[in-house]
Amino acid sequence: MLPIVERQAARLEQALAQAEAARPGKLRLEPSLTLPAYYTASDFHQHPGGIWSDAVDALLCEWAANAFSFSMASAHLPYVWFADYVVQRFAPTAIADFGCGFGKSTLPLKRAAPAASVLGIDLAAPALRLANRRAHEAELDINFIQAPAERCGLAAGSLDAIVSTWLLHELSVPVIRETLREGLRVLRPGGVFASHDLHTAPGGVTGSFLHLGHAARNNEPFLPSLKALDLRQEFAAAGFVEIDMIESMTGAPAKTNADALAASRTHHMTVVLGRRPHGA
Repeated sequence: MLPIVERQAARLEQALAQAEAARPGKLRLEPSLTLPAYYTASDFHQHPGGIWSDAVDALLCEWAANAFSFSMASAHLPYVWFADYVVQRFAPTAIADFGCGFGKSTLPLKRAAPAASVLGIDLAAPALRLANRRAHEAELDINFIQAPAERCGLAAGSLDAIVSTWLLHELSVPVIRETLREGLRVLRPGGVFASHDLHTAPGGVTGSFLHLGHAARNNEPFLPSLKALDLRQEFAAAGFVEIDMIESMTGAPAKTNADALAASRTHHMTVVLGRRPHGA
């Protein structure tokens, strides 16, 4: 796939620049930002050099992500379901998408809540530039900034909701804990943090084998440590209350490793939800 994308590098750069010119102030990059070691130490999703080093890597990541499905249906459906679920359940008016990448969750959030302020945050400048281009094409008023989720720099108490899709499994355990504490800081009282990720692996030994096999094949060094975490306990330790875990695509109570393997297995995704205490 990479040679095909590389041949389009000049055209891609032109498209990204056009979107930036058409949407002044909507994309804020930080060229002097030092990317953290946990992010640069491995090639994210087997992308040589990671997705932060070259603009074509973002297009390749987008192509790969849309080439297969985790829902046994259209690849975009889990992201649309997640956006709709958060908006319908919590009605947020100020939302940040931590680890937004090329905007696969961010754009559905804005479509689900057109009157809300929606902000995408990511470390990879190429991914943010592509997300900005996709927002331009879709005529969606979304802002994007380059920052680590664990130190996003947003004002305290400025958000109703923080969402993340496929973020926590890319973070070490200490950084997960920093990210949850940062989320609590920037949420308003009653605000929600919702993580959509590979939190659990139903199916006993077989489920764990499939889960960890994905981590090995897709170069996910922190996924095994996420699987070992008690996310309810981690959210509570960060200060969240009303913690819940539900199945992606259904909203049913989340399964555990002790539950049976799904008859038709995809990458098993759940949503962990926690609120900042009211009045806190």
